[in-house]
Amino acid sequence: MVLLRVCKRVVNNEFTRKISNIIPRKEAFDCRKKNHIKWQELNQKEHSWRHLSMNKDTTFHIRKIESKDKERVIDFLRKYFLRDEPMSQAVKLINGPDDRCVEAEQSVSSAIDEGFSLSAVDENEELVGVVINATMHRDDTGCKEAAENCGNPKFRRILAVLMYMREKSQLWEKVPSSCNMVMDLTMASVHPNWRKRRVMEALAKESECIAKKVHACAIRMDATSFYSGRAAERLGYKSIYAIKYADIPDAPLPKLPHIEARVYMKLL
Repeated sequence: MVLLRVCKRVVNNEFTRKISNIIPRKEAFDCRKKNHIKWQELNQKEHSWRHLSMNKDTTFHIRKIESKDKERVIDFLRKYFLRDEPMSQAVKLINGPDDRCVEAEQSVSSAIDEGFSLSAVDENEELVGVVINATMHRDDTGCKEAAENCGNPKFRRILAVLMYMREKSQLWEKVPSSCNMVMDLTMASVHPNWRKRRVMEALAKESECIAKKVHACAIRMDATSFYSGRAAERLGYKSIYAIKYADIPDAPLPKLPHIEARVYMKLL
């Protein structure tokens, strides 16, 4: 869905602040009345996940991604995100079942180290969804240079588009002047068999809880596909910038219906 946009972390790993014992407030995503979602009561040993039970056939847990989870999370994203994302398809970033984009995987690994990323697992502990979250700061520097110096020419073209969108969207002019940090929902993917079961909704809501917990003033995402844009709007995000791929210099040209990319934001 949402394309990885942590190019600065390909070469810059300075910011690795972690959070632990995150317990999102129950009222932050209490949909029992509206959506008939039941929460399992938390105790102090169950701080890293909540139990979502939609019906007898659809049960999953939301958990914070730990360092030990990196390998299987990256493998999940390689299968269900890097192969399907429109720009990745356009440049043929991943060609075969054993092909990899090391630079993208390094960026994911670095973002996971920040401690804000989440996974959804089923009753058999199999991954059914992943969201990679990272922080953006008003004084971040070096991102554009890192993107330009990326060693993978295919991934470099994708990063160039994302950097272009970052600059043109003027995010920091759309948040309060006192705001110095936003949460960036950089990559999200749900297993094909679990789509339309509100896994993404749960991951996004928990991401908002985390963002509030660390005092981010907003959460943002790049929607590089037609479908991710629709998902962002369903989640209550506002489009703050849109541009057609054909209007971006040297941008990949995905197949229809993916004719434009958008930046979405939600104030917290």
